[in-house]
Amino acid sequence: MLRYDGDGPDPLLPEEEREVLRKEAGDDFEAEALALTRDNTEAKIRELIGRAFVAGVNLTQRGKIAEAVAKNTTPAKPKVNKMWTELDADNRRVDRAKAKMGTGVAVVNEDYFHDIADYAVRQIAAKNAESPFLFQHVGELSKVRTKDGAPQIKKVSEKRFAHLLNSCSRFVRVSGEGNSVGVSAPFDVVNHLLGTDL
Repeated sequence: MLRYDGDGPDPLLPEEEREVLRKEAGDDFEAEALALTRDNTEAKIRELIGRAFVAGVNLTQRGKIAEAVAKNTTPAKPKVNKMWTELDADNRRVDRAKAKMGTGVAVVNEDYFHDIADYAVRQIAAKNAESPFLFQHVGELSKVRTKDGAPQIKKVSEKRFAHLLNSCSRFVRVSGEGNSVGVSAPFDVVNHLLGTDL
């Protein structure tokens, strides 16, 4: 994902114009890669690839740049492709960190257990502050329900709590390629929260 920090096409431009600018930038980077020689250091190559990455070149342009670098310098194409992969992975890590600070998401196969539990507590607390629905009653997590017009205090079951937690939180599992898929709250987190004072 391209983040605008003054480099690359302005995100306020229409997508068609941004794509034209990215293509022109890709052509420029390819020409720059063709001008590299075996005397260039890996740091110089990484710097070129980093600038191309920030400019938002597409996958085809990445391939052309990688071929040009591999043709004229010492690193082979697989090593150059690995440089792109590392940048993609770093970008995903930054995106996940930003998402956690913003709307929030817990990555169940990467985050620490206590980080996931803390995230879940924050989400439940925020939802409960909006419109209270969970209470402590006689040491048990409870919910007020209305039956035949009369309010009743009911203990929240594990299944019901898992449903409430999944309704106000996002949990994802990230694959090796960096794709995320929504999943339900881990049972150990549900049990941990049920055993604490929310």
